[in-house]
Parts: sequence; structure tokens; C-alpha cells
Amino acid sequence: MQVALSPEENSTLRAGFDAQSEAYEAFLRGSLASGIGSISPESSSQAIAAFDRAIALDPNFAEAHARKARAQLLGHWLAVGPRSLREDARGSLARGLAARARQPGTLLAQAYEYYLGDLDYTRADATLQQILARVPDHAEALEGSGYVARRDGRFDDAFRPSGAL
Repeated sequence: MQVALSPEENSTLRAGFDAQSEAYEAFLRGSLASGIGSISPESSSQAIAAFDRAIALDPNFAEAHARKARAQLLGHWLAVGPRSLREDARGSLARGLAARARQPGTLLAQAYEYYLGDLDYTRADATLQQILARVPDHAEALEGSGYVARRDGRFDDAFRPSGAL
């Protein structure tokens, strides 16, 4: 699609790009950098920095706090960052929960806190099931449920998380 914008239209579109838009863009950059397929010390620190940028622009961006906590927990779990990541993740999660406690994204971060941080598979699974009760096809919760079941030795459930068909 080719669109030609007038200078006025271009100006209007650029004026509409506000701090929340910039925060969301930083959040997306952090989400891309924090993917497990490419985790490294560099990508972990890039992801955390991007989430920090999103949070600086919108301090109440609960999903940015939650994703930052997950990135920190994964960095802690895979030992690709400083030892402080575990405690840093607790702080990020607390801020995300304070902003929007029952949102699936913050619940997912809480489940990963139980799973990767506390090794409490029962609480991790219960939290994931809360998400799946509300959003039965939540891909990340289904994935996390499989990880938790596998780590807990429930191998049949790892392939078919409870609640899934």
C-alpha cells in the first residue's frame, strides 16, 4: 500500500506519538530481546533496559513491570546476568502487581516467580490455572504449565497441561 501524506497529515500523525506510544514501543523492544531463543547476557541487559525505558515513560505500565520481572527471572535462572537479578525481579513483580494485580501478564510473572525463583511448583501451577480459568487458550500460560509439570515430574501433564484439551 502506498500512501502519500500531506505535510499537515504527517504532522498530525507525529503529534499523536506520545509518551505512552513510546513506552509501548520500548516494551515491544524488550519483549523481542527477552525471548528465550536468543537469551544471552547482552540480550538480557538490552531487554531489561528497554523495559526500564517503558517504565520511565509510563510508571504504571503493569505489563512492562511484569515482563521485566520475567526477563530478570530468566536471566537469574540461566545465569546470564548479575546475581542480583533474583531480588531485582521481586521488586519488578511487586510494582507490576501494585499496578494491576489480577491482569494475566502480572499473574504470569508471579507464576514464573514461584517457578524459577522459589521452585514452588504447586503455587506456580495454581497461579497458571487462574490465568487459564479466565483465558483457556492463553499460550504463555499453557507453555508455563507444561514447564512446571515437567519440572515437577508430572510428565504426562507436561504435554497436556491440566485444563487443556
